[in-house]
Amino acid sequence: MEEPKEDIWKTEELDGIKDRVYEYFNIRLRLWKLNIIESLSKAIGAIILAIVLFCVLLSGLIFVSASLAILIGHALHSLALGCLLVSILYILIAW
Repeated sequence: MEEPKEDIWKTEELDGIKDRVYEYFNIRLRLWKLNIIESLSKAIGAIILAIVLFCVLLSGLIFVSASLAILIGHALHSLALGCLLVSILYILIAW
């Protein structure tokens, strides 16, 4: 009489393999999530740095512009004319 064959899908080895495959995919999923979080944090950090640098440079430009307007205004004995000339300079640069 033949011995009944073991069902291949119910062996302990296959259960171990299934557990390992499941664990592998879970680890890959966590790694993928961590890579996305790392990329997003780098991008957000770069955006924040760009905003801070823009604000600092804009503040510096405002102070330089005011100083230039005052300097030109004293040279021409008209503060309003100095401000006007600096404004015209920025309009020409933008154009």
